[in-house]
Amino acid sequence: GVAAPKADSGPQDSLVLLSPRQDESVGEQDYLVKGLVKDENAGVLVNERPARLDEAGNFQMSVRLKEGDNRIVVRITDASGASAVLTRTLTYVPPRR
Repeated sequence: GVAAPKADSGPQDSLVLLSPRQDESVGEQDYLVKGLVKDENAGVLVNERPARLDEAGNFQMSVRLKEGDNRIVVRITDASGASAVLTRTLTYVPPRR
């Protein structure tokens, strides 16, 4: 028979989102999304924009936040075309002057 792909291993296991680790509130309008990809053949999109990976698989992308809730969507797609999505909500609270 055909072995079914294991549900516990997939593109999501290759993606480590360093920041934001979880939903958080920030006071800066420009936020640096950072992460690490353990699969050298995978591609990463941050809010549908391609992120550049270095030789070690690190990526970062600056995202401009609007006041209030901002959705950060990080999508990894591996060589086979399988993809996984991590979503975080960043709440931008501008400093009071």
